Amino acid sequence: MSHRAKVLYAIQGTGNGHVSRARALYPKLIESFDVDLALVGKNSDVKLPVQPVWKGRGVSMEYSKRGKVDVIKTILANSPIRIWKEMRDIPVCEYDFIINDFESISLRAAKRIGVPVIGLSHQAAVSNPKSPKAKVFMPIGKFILSHYAPVNHAVGFHFKTYAEDILLPLLDGQILQGEYRAGEHVVVYTPAYGLNEIRKALKSIPRSFTVFHREVTEVNLEGNIIWNQIDGDAFKNALLKSKAVVCSAGFELPSECLHHGIPLVVIPIQGQYEQWCNAFALKEIGVESLNKLNSGNLSEALNRAVSRPLAPAVFPDVSGLAVERIKTWWEEMRK
Repeated sequence: MSHRAKVLYAIQGTGNGHVSRARALYPKLIESFDVDLALVGKNSDVKLPVQPVWKGRGVSMEYSKRGKVDVIKTILANSPIRIWKEMRDIPVCEYDFIINDFESISLRAAKRIGVPVIGLSHQAAVSNPKSPKAKVFMPIGKFILSHYAPVNHAVGFHFKTYAEDILLPLLDGQILQGEYRAGEHVVVYTPAYGLNEIRKALKSIPRSFTVFHREVTEVNLEGNIIWNQIDGDAFKNALLKSKAVVCSAGFELPSECLHHGIPLVVIPIQGQYEQWCNAFALKEIGVESLNKLNSGNLSEALNRAVSRPLAPAVFPDVSGLAVERIKTWWEEMRK
């Protein structure tokens, strides 16, 4: 009987997209491996399929209320002593190999003691030389993308298969199989902006908005805006009956919109190079992109997006293909 590898799947928890991808991959992954989860980061509001065996704060980015990376807050939030302690505490030594979704703590802990690591992330695809790159001066952002979680082997995901080793987006089953019926509310998810900045931008636009934000404590109606707490199921339900979506230029949510042909406007976070590359790639596809959140530009971009919707991309389920690539890598590692 062949040995069934014991795997630690280390998930970046500084946002919801990485956890959404883990939810989609986990059922297929456990068919081939014994899998434990580690959640590293404090900003995810989406539930994992099982409880993680380890949690940490990791190395995270902090944002201002105005859509920018706050460098000072980021430095102060990432204590070298805490990071070193987490690198010593995470139990990578108990596993045959690590699946790393752009997560720095598990990667460096594994490298320190020689545990094999394979990357599984959108960032791996963005770093590929054949993927679209934003022509912006962002040296710190570029450095972080290259040095935050560098791996020698990776499975990458992107909006298109720009290279042979890049897969199409890996979407949650509820979205992949869900039916989109356009409604009247524009769903807004811009976590790098504060509530006041969002309010100023939306209140004068003659549309109805449903905003999801971690600062909201209870659902409430204010003029043309419904404020919502972060809730994965509620968000997916709102998404599948939205008029359009306004969001940062991450990966998972824009991919979900492309899958269903939901009109989309993206606003990349200032200082986060990966998001500017995403916005550049999305503009090539035909998606509206803005440099910042303000009422005039947003109203015009929404009008264009709604009047000229893109055809649904209808992405396939690539979870099986992703697991096959991990299995192939592991078989080569064992030789």
